[in-house]
Amino acid sequence: INLGLGILIAGLLFWGARPIALTFFQDERVTIVLQVMTLQVLLGALSSVQTALLQKQMGFKELFWVRLTTVALPGLASIPLAWNGMGYWALVAGTLTGQVVQVIVLWRMSIWLPALRFPLSVVRPMGKFGAWIGASGLLAWFYVWADSLIVGMYFRINDLGLYRMGNQLVLAAFGIVFSAMTPVIYSHIVTLNKNQRSSRFEEISNANGLLSLIISVVIILLIPAIISLIFDASWDGIGLVITLLAVSNGISFIFSANAEFYRAGNKPQYETMPMIFALVLFLPIYFVAAQFSFDIFLLARVCVVLLIGAPIHMYLAKRNVATSIFLQGKYVLAGGLLLIINYMGFYYLGYASIVALNFMVLILTFILYINSNHGFLVKRLFCYLRCA
Repeated sequence: INLGLGILIAGLLFWGARPIALTFFQDERVTIVLQVMTLQVLLGALSSVQTALLQKQMGFKELFWVRLTTVALPGLASIPLAWNGMGYWALVAGTLTGQVVQVIVLWRMSIWLPALRFPLSVVRPMGKFGAWIGASGLLAWFYVWADSLIVGMYFRINDLGLYRMGNQLVLAAFGIVFSAMTPVIYSHIVTLNKNQRSSRFEEISNANGLLSLIISVVIILLIPAIISLIFDASWDGIGLVITLLAVSNGISFIFSANAEFYRAGNKPQYETMPMIFALVLFLPIYFVAAQFSFDIFLLARVCVVLLIGAPIHMYLAKRNVATSIFLQGKYVLAGGLLLIINYMGFYYLGYASIVALNFMVLILTFILYINSNHGFLVKRLFCYLRCA
């Protein structure tokens, strides 16, 4: 099934590469790059079962080393090629090299190998569950790229570069923490009963809310250092991009574990349906905002997450995990305060004032966490400090 879907998606991308290149990137060279990169879809399909089995067996140590190797190899392969004038093809070659090595290593590590049989008794229930998961994966991919495609259509290529670079930096910071946590959460909660899941959901939601907003504030406070170390004058405007995307992702990652609880409760549709509903609302707002300016588009992107996406997530969590809307809502309110402070501060306040206000929001977030029913770790830390 995975290989069949991989061939189908790769074929569609290969066939539509030229219209995509001309419509969204205004560059004929993107056509051949997209066509070559469809190999990544096939390679991903070849390793997905082995990855899932390792997650199910809690083999995260093995997955860590596989992914560490995969992250390191693209650089090792790309740098010599770039040094010798290969340009963007160096990045393409590095990415595909890392993916090929990952497939080889996972197949050598896995005790499972595919067989030449196709039992329909297994396919039917798996297909029903997997169809929702697959739809969610495709929608998630579209969410990641839809805003970039709109930026590419309506704004300068420089703005697209600012947006993609800012987005990658912010997602990398959040990914360091959350990409490791999410598969572990799912593998753990499938072993719990309904009451245990509700209690664990509260613990994880509080932890996610605290971590998400801490990461957002740290990114915002480090923006001057990031700009001075990485960017030159040609990247003017990257500061606002990073700021707003840090707030947007800070709000989004509050709900990063929700989908794992829906899947564990055999309700994957509660991940997919809201994504469809939100997409119907997001896209018109994106297109309208793009008619004004790049700054307004960035602000609209954060506002749809705050005012549309977050309420949907809170409602579904209340309905499916039997929890209070205030559990995650208090962190969303703190995220909204971050948005107001940093957007207004970017234009009207100095850096010192922005730092002070961000620390105030961070202290507020800690207070919200401490006052929650499951703020044991922070409470104990304060107890130790007081005793000392």
